Amino acid sequence: MDISVIMVTYNRRDILRRTLLLYNEQTEMAGRFEIVLVDDGSTDGTLDMIETLRPGLAYPLQVLVLSANDGPAKSRNEAIDAARGDLLCLTCDDILPGPGLLHQHWTWHAERPDDSVAVLGHIAWHPELNPTPLMKWLESSGDQFAYGDLRHGDARA
Repeated sequence: MDISVIMVTYNRRDILRRTLLLYNEQTEMAGRFEIVLVDDGSTDGTLDMIETLRPGLAYPLQVLVLSANDGPAKSRNEAIDAARGDLLCLTCDDILPGPGLLHQHWTWHAERPDDSVAVLGHIAWHPELNPTPLMKWLESSGDQFAYGDLRHGDARA
């Protein structure tokens, strides 16, 4: 397995469904990635939705279930322990992936084979959210991952 996508969810059934389906559209990555999803104590029918969705997924999906809402840090650590991929891609249940996300992630690492390197990609507000001026400012201000300072291919120590 080349990439394990690490994702945590808590009571976000509808956006999670949309996100998981978009991973079916990853280009050039068939059979090369898995998703390790931690349900952090959801009570909104998330697990039922996942089981309904599972037959239509084009990738392996591991689902770890925590009985209590212990928070994203503990949940991510659980997922990392269960991951089988050579690379980890930590993301969120509401990050709608473009079709080239994982291939670009893999390619970037393949061109820079160094275990101490991490990749931070730009995440933009989805147009359906109708981003407010504050949201747009957060995206480019540097207060949210310094996206305003990122340049394609830029590497920093």
